[in-house]
Amino acid sequence: PWGTQREASVNGQGRQLYSMAVAYEMAPSADYLAALTRGMDFLQKMRDPEFGGYYDRVGPSHEIIRDNKTGFSSFALYSLSEAGRVTGERRYIDAAMIFFREMRDKMRDGPFIGSGSFTRDFMRRAPGGMFGGARPGAAPGPAGQLTPPAARPPAAGPPSGMAARRHGINLHVFEALLSLYDATGSEEVWYEIAQQLKAIERLYDYQIGYLPESYDEDWKPVGNPRGNPGHLFEWASLLSRAVELGADPKFIELGSRSLDLGLQSYNESVGGLGGVAPDGTPARMLWWPQCEVVKATANYAILHGRSELWPYHHKTLEFLKREYFDPEHGGWFPDYVPGQPRAERGEKAFYKGSVDGPEWGAYHQMSMFHDLWRISSPTYAPGPKATAARR
Repeated sequence: PWGTQREASVNGQGRQLYSMAVAYEMAPSADYLAALTRGMDFLQKMRDPEFGGYYDRVGPSHEIIRDNKTGFSSFALYSLSEAGRVTGERRYIDAAMIFFREMRDKMRDGPFIGSGSFTRDFMRRAPGGMFGGARPGAAPGPAGQLTPPAARPPAAGPPSGMAARRHGINLHVFEALLSLYDATGSEEVWYEIAQQLKAIERLYDYQIGYLPESYDEDWKPVGNPRGNPGHLFEWASLLSRAVELGADPKFIELGSRSLDLGLQSYNESVGGLGGVAPDGTPARMLWWPQCEVVKATANYAILHGRSELWPYHHKTLEFLKREYFDPEHGGWFPDYVPGQPRAERGEKAFYKGSVDGPEWGAYHQMSMFHDLWRISSPTYAPGPKATAARR
């Protein structure tokens, strides 16, 4: 951690370390490896030595600021898996497998793991939880079952405009599981992926064409299907990746429909996702959904024959280059507002970092770059252990 706040969240640390790992894979250098090693050393010291798992937030000397274990712990698993895959360091893979088992056994919400916020010992949901909907003392449900929880006492409501959420699906946990399987070829990990795919198939909304991420107490979807269009593209990419690693090809259709629903929020006049508020006025267009559009359209054009997606891909990529890259000082600007020059919007329009770390870090950008590099390379293949296991 660096800067005035001097804190590290497992979310921000893990996202950035993933970015550094794939940067090292694409352009190996001693400097990249040294930086990755230092960062991974810091991350591993964020581990709870008594109960396992990774603290949500620590200071620069690893003093505990927030000892909850949250769904964002997936980025500890993701970065450990990717660092192990690209460096071959067994210590990262071993740490990833230990944490995978902890998440699987202690952070489960029905068939999914890592959703919500848990107390330090993992066995109880943290008071307030994600969106204020968690119940102190609630135990995770049996593996693989969509068991409604017992009645809970009144809790603080969700933020204004957000539907009440009691259960959830964490796409970043699914992403981390795919990475861990790619790095290890472990059938133990694939079993968890397969169980989650079965649940995804069951919960998928075939009428609208998307996978709901938030659910009420009875596992009924809540929220707006188009409320987070960036996630529609992310799920499309992740389902494609799952099929690459051995999942049933039927999941391509689910991902493809999710992508199509996301394109209903595409702004043709600008060349990116969003930009129009419900009342028709210009709205902020964050950098990260644009990255996910570029990544998903390339995946489905290259791997699944959807060549009609290339115009969206190229137009959005040009939009990113034009409005988000800083050609003078480097880095990415956080957002764009149609019709509002950046210089007239104040200093925040020029920020290239954030207090918490993950929001404007390199994760979405590097995920986009790495996927484009991976799927366009004639020599790239899934990790050798995963490939051998699926054979």
